[in-house]
Amino acid sequence: MAAHVVVPGVVLYLLGLSAVLLRWNAVRYRKKGLPPGTMGWPIFGEIKEFLQLGPNFMKNKFARYGSFFKTHILGCPTIVSTNPEINRYILMKESKGLIPGYPQSMLDILGRSNIGAVHGSTHKYLRAALVSLMSPPMIRDQVLPKIDQVLRSHMAFLLGLKQIAGIESGPMSEEVKPDLVKLVLGTISIPINLPGTNYHRGLQLIDRMITILNSRYETVSTTSMMTVKYLHDHPEALRQLREEHLEIRGRERAEDPIEWEDLKSMQFTRAVIYETLRLATVVNGVFRKTTQDMELNGFTIPKGWRIYVYIREMNHDPHQYPDLLSFIPWRWLVLPGRLWVTEISTFLHYSVTRYRWEEVGENKIVKFPRVAAPNGLHIRVENLNKLD
Repeated sequence: MAAHVVVPGVVLYLLGLSAVLLRWNAVRYRKKGLPPGTMGWPIFGEIKEFLQLGPNFMKNKFARYGSFFKTHILGCPTIVSTNPEINRYILMKESKGLIPGYPQSMLDILGRSNIGAVHGSTHKYLRAALVSLMSPPMIRDQVLPKIDQVLRSHMAFLLGLKQIAGIESGPMSEEVKPDLVKLVLGTISIPINLPGTNYHRGLQLIDRMITILNSRYETVSTTSMMTVKYLHDHPEALRQLREEHLEIRGRERAEDPIEWEDLKSMQFTRAVIYETLRLATVVNGVFRKTTQDMELNGFTIPKGWRIYVYIREMNHDPHQYPDLLSFIPWRWLVLPGRLWVTEISTFLHYSVTRYRWEEVGENKIVKFPRVAAPNGLHIRVENLNKLD
């Protein structure tokens, strides 16, 4: 009998304690001028709900509080903005009360000197270094030939290492070589992390390489996988894409590489890639951190808070994208390509002109917190040349 009394008592005690903790955390963040919202548990906030519910977490909050609300995710009190106009304003306010504000876990893994975490002169330096590797002349003269060569020989995995480390000699590897010398000097230096020291330069270069590899994997690999998936599910888009690439191939010999003019003519290919990115958003949002109390959207955001510029819903705006859940690449105008578009376009060129594929079994796709196929995307591939 006593045991039956104790168990309900423990349950009631835990329920009461939970209510007190939730109430205390809510009062703790009930500062004048903050937008509406909930903060969840002390320390943990609402991270469990954020990761479990994914986009539905944002939709539920939006339905209750509107496009600008407070929460506590990834260890930080955070303001979430899903308003496109406010988001554009926030992204343009770099260095004016806002700096990159990514969570501690991301800083620990990618490094505090990666391009997504630094600001000011350091950010300008890293950005200039990365842009130099991705400029149109570099893509045309150095990157595209390497991408073509690698994909023709089915060794796409090495592409990122070729881009950074210069496995093959040439102008590009010569340009990167001084950085590699600095990296080696950093590994045999006194571990004092001060600007100007070899150790500090070495850490910056490691962060730069990790940034390139991480962004390449997230964008190129994931988008390529989802493009294959969407093309399989939409035969008419695959037919038109294949026609575009067969026309390019028809102008050349089978052994000829893809040229810059070929890449520029892949208009429908770019439309397919951008529509894939719209439906399978690789980057859900970006973080900023306030360096001072600041007024935003009629509210006062305290110093040290994060602002999560949530851009996923911008790709699901029914006013901008009618029939928004459908894969309709024809909705896109001609857009300029970027480095990762070059890679995916080249991948698609050899995929649709040499092979056909079909899915095998049930393939599970998740789109939050990152786009992925947890068990892989299983497809059966046939060589078109062997079918003729």
